[in-house]
Parts: sequence; C-alpha cells; structure tokens
Amino acid sequence: MLDEPTNGLDNDARQRIIDILSGLSTARITISHDWDFLAQTSAEYLTILDGRLTSCAPSFAHAHMHAHPLGNEPHEH
Repeated sequence: MLDEPTNGLDNDARQRIIDILSGLSTARITISHDWDFLAQTSAEYLTILDGRLTSCAPSFAHAHMHAHPLGNEPHEH
C-alpha cells in the first residue's frame, strides 16, 4: 500500500519510483492525487462514490495547439 508516494519528492526521486513500480508485477494499492504518476504506474482506477469503491476511467491529459487571432487579448477556453 502506497499513500501519496510522490509527495515532497524532487523530479529525480519521483522518476525513480515510477521506474521501480512500472517494473513490478505485484499488486498494490496506491492513494495519490498525482494523476501523472498514477497514469504511469497503474492499470486500474477506483474512486469512492457514495461510500463505495467504484471503477473509474483515468483522467486523460492531452495538449493541443490552437491560434489566438487577437494575440494576447484576455479570453476563455
């Protein structure tokens, strides 16, 4: 069981934990708010909904390019 394993770590130590966990075939429970870490080290995701464990899809982080025709004018996405 891992409870917030990346909390307070520098980037090198965080990457070392990711490398180690990614190479292990053992079952584990990880509690974390670090979604990037979870995406790299977990195959199944559960959340607590109405007091019960419920299967959920992971967040899908992505990036895309877009143009701002008005330059740096304030706007919303």
